[in-house]
Parts: sequence; structure tokens; C-alpha cells
Amino acid sequence: MPSTPPSPRCRRTPTASGSSPSAGRSARGRWPSRRRTPLLYGGPVPGYAAPGEQTTGPGTRVARAMVGILADAHAAGVVADPDDPAPGQALAAGLADVRAQLDAAVPDRLLVRGVLAFTSVFGIVSFEVFGQFGPDGLGDAEELFERHLASLADQLGLPPIRP
Repeated sequence: MPSTPPSPRCRRTPTASGSSPSAGRSARGRWPSRRRTPLLYGGPVPGYAAPGEQTTGPGTRVARAMVGILADAHAAGVVADPDDPAPGQALAAGLADVRAQLDAAVPDRLLVRGVLAFTSVFGIVSFEVFGQFGPDGLGDAEELFERHLASLADQLGLPPIRP
């Protein structure tokens, strides 16, 4: 792989202890509220069409950032196209639409992993926002989130954190 340094968007940085990504603590502090999360990501309301000019930007912000990280990392040679089975024709067409909408040069198999990572982040955020981890957040919700992000970064092929 080329030795071109990754852009700041795809660089994983250690905390002061060097043990886990610092992105978890800063991202977790900016999660949408219990009121806003269902508005952005909740199920559709029958008979209601949300105004796209007000909802598309906020509703796609995280997906755009994650695809941007993958595109930057792939362009820099930091992550390779995974050796996963190629997607079927219908999924490949859907991925092509995503690439076009987000103007991102990410190969299909890597984009599939990115979609899986996005839905996984959405899942942990939803669990936290709606109290599904219980009243104490499993004792340390921040550590859980940081470990979750590190695991997803590994699955995406991002390099490990170096102290």
C-alpha cells in the first residue's frame, strides 16, 4: 500500500493513555437528543412527507462523514477493498446510487462494510439515547462506545491506534 498519509478524516488518534480512540468521547457528547433522534431516524409517519430541504442534510450527515472517511482512507491506500464476496446485481445498483449521491469513490465491498458500520453505530446510539443499556449505561457507556468504534474501525480495515 502507498505510504501517503491519510487525511485527518480517516486518522485514528489515541487518547492520552494511548489505549482507545478519542473520537468516541467527543462524538458521544454531540449525539442528538431523545427528541431529535426519532425525528431524524425514526420510522416514517403514514401520510406525512418530511420536507427534504430541512431533513435530508441532517439525516445524511453521519452517513456522509463515514463514507468520506472510507473514501479518503481508500484513496490514501490506508484501507483496501476487502476480499468479501461481490454484491449481487440489485445491491450493486443501490451502492452505485449511494456513491453518486455522496460523490464518493468507494468500491462496492468496502461500501457494504461501511453501510454495516453505519447501521451498527446507529444501533448503539439508539440504545444509548433510548435507555436500552439500563439506567447505568452498563457502568461506562463512553468506554463501551469507544470499544464499539475501535471494533468497527478494525472491521473496516483502518489501521490500529499507535500510542
